[in-house]
Amino acid sequence: MDIFEKLGRMADSMSRATPARSLDLTRMMQFQLWLALALSVVLLAAIFNRLRRGFSLAGQGRTADLAPNAGTAVPAPQQEALHRVRIAYRQAEEALSFSGRGRGPAETPAGYAARLGARDPVMAGALTTLASAYEPVRYGGRVTEEDADQAEAAVAELTRALSTLPQLGPDDLTDLPPELPTNSKESL
Repeated sequence: MDIFEKLGRMADSMSRATPARSLDLTRMMQFQLWLALALSVVLLAAIFNRLRRGFSLAGQGRTADLAPNAGTAVPAPQQEALHRVRIAYRQAEEALSFSGRGRGPAETPAGYAARLGARDPVMAGALTTLASAYEPVRYGGRVTEEDADQAEAAVAELTRALSTLPQLGPDDLTDLPPELPTNSKESL
């Protein structure tokens, strides 16, 4: 017998051999597939619920900062004061942006007021009053009707002061730190 015949017979004998024991993994694989499907459905439902809640808050505007603490109810007079201060701050921010004195996106109200007050001292008092009235609205705290009155008066004073100051251009914004963009469309 030559070597090729021996190798052929050996291959035939190996292919006819049956394993001593075989495992049927079909049921286990089916279970794993169903488990993966169930977990995927639960995960998608959680994501959908999270997105739906996020979109519903976005559709209501910035109602999340109406109340200092989202879990507590804010009395109606305080809600009115919060709303008045918010409107006053946004009016001031729009007027300042229009005059070329926009707020950087990372600037806090106090930082914005300090920067502009240092640049134009005639506005410093009104800016400080407005920032101190707006901080409890933005970061949580109590706002009274007196705070709202002061904020509205500060906006009127700020508007009068802006009418006496020159319009600034993009080249005049050298007082912004270099890492802060000068896009004033971002607002709190």
